[in-house]
Amino acid sequence: MINEEDIKKIEKKFGYDCIANFFYEGLARVSKDNKRFHINHNGKPAYKERYDDVGNFYEGLARVSIDNYSKGFHIDHNGKPAYEERYELVMDFYEGLARARKDTKFFHIDYNGKRIESSLKKS
Repeated sequence: MINEEDIKKIEKKFGYDCIANFFYEGLARVSKDNKRFHINHNGKPAYKERYDDVGNFYEGLARVSIDNYSKGFHIDHNGKPAYEERYELVMDFYEGLARARKDTKFFHIDYNGKRIESSLKKS
């Protein structure tokens, strides 16, 4: 966790609009000029890409949104997409899977963005 005083110093030094006060996997979420990205403990950007929204890092990946929040996917700590597929919505990873939505249908994906079919059968 980063304290309020340090947040203010980093915001002023780098011109950030807002900084999350928790670091997940060594990175915190920030916003600047209506775009979002992650910073390291020194306040420097972790990567050059900017997104409409970013989530916290879980299991090595963070969810992001682009194109006015219409496309979602996951990035690694360097800001690079973890896979090519784009979904309407993605959630955080938990125990190797993340929820995703495409064509209004929800399902789970793996770290490579591949849809995981459920082994449960409907009766």
